[in-house]
Amino acid sequence: MPALLLSSGVWILDIVRLQLIALALNLNLSLHIIASVSILYLLLGLLPITPGGLGIVEGGLISLLLYFGLSLASSGSFVFLERFISFGLSSLIGFLYLFYYGGSEIWKNIKLQ
Repeated sequence: MPALLLSSGVWILDIVRLQLIALALNLNLSLHIIASVSILYLLLGLLPITPGGLGIVEGGLISLLLYFGLSLASSGSFVFLERFISFGLSSLIGFLYLFYYGGSEIWKNIKLQ
């Protein structure tokens, strides 16, 4: 039960993040479009073709948003901001966390073995 609640909470926060991005770009996206984007984002990210789904996720999400009637510029802006937040910032925060807590020392020790 705790895993189900945590998973549902993360998915709800994902939808909130997508809705806030849409509002920031002045896009009027309904909840079913946001949920569809969220589900497709998850499914495309699971494909082990490129690191982090780079390229595949963006192409799929832009195609889906074009299907729902958004312009190419709006779709591209939406996906760019979403990937910057979800992939770029999380990678940066992970790098800073690793660096701050001695990740470089761990990396050196692994390379010496």
